Amino acid sequence: MSNSALLRISEVIKLNHRELEQYYDNIVNSGDKSVQERYQNIFIWELARHCIGEEIILYPAIESYVKNGQLVVARHRLENQQLMDTLRLFQSIRPGDAEFLLCIQSLFKDLGKRIKEEEAQDLIPLEKALENQDSYTLASNFQRTKGFVPTRSHPMSSKKPPFDTLDAFLATPVDKLANLLPLTLN
Repeated sequence: MSNSALLRISEVIKLNHRELEQYYDNIVNSGDKSVQERYQNIFIWELARHCIGEEIILYPAIESYVKNGQLVVARHRLENQQLMDTLRLFQSIRPGDAEFLLCIQSLFKDLGKRIKEEEAQDLIPLEKALENQDSYTLASNFQRTKGFVPTRSHPMSSKKPPFDTLDAFLATPVDKLANLLPLTLN
């Protein structure tokens, strides 16, 4: 595959952001509870994988290549934990519950601010510091990593890196099985 067919890390992250935005729109703009439930599951799955993929692939690159990267990443890790806490709440609420739309709107308000900041302030300096091939490699690793990470937010996992990432990997097989079972068992 030629480099022109590859995506850079910023492009992969932005595409994932657009997917999350679309899933959110599908949830809040549908009055059909089954549609909301389907996109709730997809949103939870994608956001959990996205955050862990950032932790494993994106954040170490920011720490290494971006001025004050350690400070940026420390703030993002705190924000990720807050997102995961709200995501845990959201995954326990069903469409039709009074707090369902309020919870997803609150979650996405925080996520939306984070997306804008990440795209405008973090990805640009990272891309400037990276060689093309390094950016393609990070993008490929990010996409690959998302296939191996949990699909839900776990309340019992450690909140301190790298243990949170290790806990997440250990939870993955359980998540994969739970994804095959009816929602009432999750």
